[in-house]
Amino acid sequence: MDTYANQQISNKGQPYTDFFAKHGWEKTCNYVSWAYIESVDLNDATETATPLDSLYTLCQAIGKNAATTLNTKVEGTTGGITSNDLRQNLQERMLFWMDKAKMTMTAAQKALIKAHPLKTTTGSEDPRYIAFTTSEAHIEMFAQSLSQDPAFLAMLPLPPSSTIVIEFAKATAGSNDLTASLYINDVEVQMAQCANALTCPVATYQENMAKSVTLTNVTQSCEGKYTPPTGTHKLLLD
Repeated sequence: MDTYANQQISNKGQPYTDFFAKHGWEKTCNYVSWAYIESVDLNDATETATPLDSLYTLCQAIGKNAATTLNTKVEGTTGGITSNDLRQNLQERMLFWMDKAKMTMTAAQKALIKAHPLKTTTGSEDPRYIAFTTSEAHIEMFAQSLSQDPAFLAMLPLPPSSTIVIEFAKATAGSNDLTASLYINDVEVQMAQCANALTCPVATYQENMAKSVTLTNVTQSCEGKYTPPTGTHKLLLD
């Protein structure tokens, strides 16, 4: 990631190299993204040498490479350790709604619901949604574990306040079966656990999601010795 970032910066010329030299690409791009989104002007000399629009475009390219590289080198070599427990939680939540919709379920699935009951959300005894918050780096990896849709990958790096929404709906008006759809920043995207379909039977989605959970104890896995793959940026692994 560092190699790619430094090369892209160097390709833009000496003023850009100088601009990034003091704080490095990650901190500088965080500042550039904030300034761009909040419409904060750079001083005249900086704007002339390194226009904000150009800096933002450069940082977007660097950020996309960082997000996909980190996902490949970390998630791809650790059994998906970063998103493992989120996917575990998600498949358990799907079981809850399958049961609530009176779908056909196995005894093992029903036992899992009893072992991991759905906690209520604030102000509701019958929650219609479950909300989690996390960092931008983690939500990027979680999103990539759920979808590899080109329409989603084109969004990377994800901006602040990004969202992942998984929507359940009845398959037909008179059916007990549910279907699932996945939205990232309000764009419906293909689901990796459903053969890249846009909609998917919840029973299939839950089964495939459960199969994707390969680590039974993330804490124990994290306690083992782990050497970050060559090329990952240490700040993103903190």
